[in-house]
Amino acid sequence: MLIGPLEDNRQIARSNVHTSQEKQKQRYDAQISSRQYAIGEQVLLKNFRPKKLDTKWNGPYYIHDRRNNGTYQLRTIDGKIRAHVSMGDDVTRNLAHMIFVDI
Repeated sequence: MLIGPLEDNRQIARSNVHTSQEKQKQRYDAQISSRQYAIGEQVLLKNFRPKKLDTKWNGPYYIHDRRNNGTYQLRTIDGKIRAHVSMGDDVTRNLAHMIFVDI
């Protein structure tokens, strides 16, 4: 007797989960932006555990190599290559080296 309503409720729940996941994916995809950096471009690397007075970004670094899935190999100004690859979300363009001129 309970098998019929139980299966119906399970199908309804599965459908609700699927529609909810679709909505969450659409919201996430609307907010995310893919960041592409060129080799040789100057970037800053996110400091994951900054202390109270530490800066949020380390660097500057240069993009040395572009890897799969949006990861980058970075090198320092001295030319030393970092051992770890960095995700594209963990680096940002370094705008401090650009010169801004008021007109």
